[in-house]
Amino acid sequence: MPIKKKTFESNTNIIVSISAIVISLGSLFFNYIQTDLIAKQQKASVLPYLEISKSQSNSKNTVNSLKCEVTNNGLGPAFIKKVSIIYEGKEIKDTDVSDFLAKKGFINNFTSSSVSEGAIIPSGKTIEHLILSDTLSATKVANLFNSDKIKLKIQYASVYEEQWEVTGFGYPIKIKD
Repeated sequence: MPIKKKTFESNTNIIVSISAIVISLGSLFFNYIQTDLIAKQQKASVLPYLEISKSQSNSKNTVNSLKCEVTNNGLGPAFIKKVSIIYEGKEIKDTDVSDFLAKKGFINNFTSSSVSEGAIIPSGKTIEHLILSDTLSATKVANLFNSDKIKLKIQYASVYEEQWEVTGFGYPIKIKD
């Protein structure tokens, strides 16, 4: 009889040991899932979302004034990595929209704020990138924007170095995790 008791104790020890291992592996799995969710939440809590917008005041077939803005509607700051212009399908790097338009003779009197590489746009901040109150210039530039002959292209990053690109008046596209 003592032998049967030992066998029963051995089987019980094995069952308890296997149960402990299974529970430990289950806990490890759930901790991994929870850690992944926390990391995703941290990235989402500082997600920048840049939008390029245009507003204009019209009367008949004339544009009286035009404003081009860059707004960060996200939760975190946007670190500007690269700014360029796409003019007639060709990308022109390292230039400001207002300078480019002035050199091409499209605008004369304007107000502008630069959006350049290395700049930081905080969450909720709007930069009035270009303001035209001259009717002739506003009409010319509005026609360029409306016909997609010219687009502003901005590449930016979050604090976690995830990168996006927004072109023209479209939506940001993620280009790097």
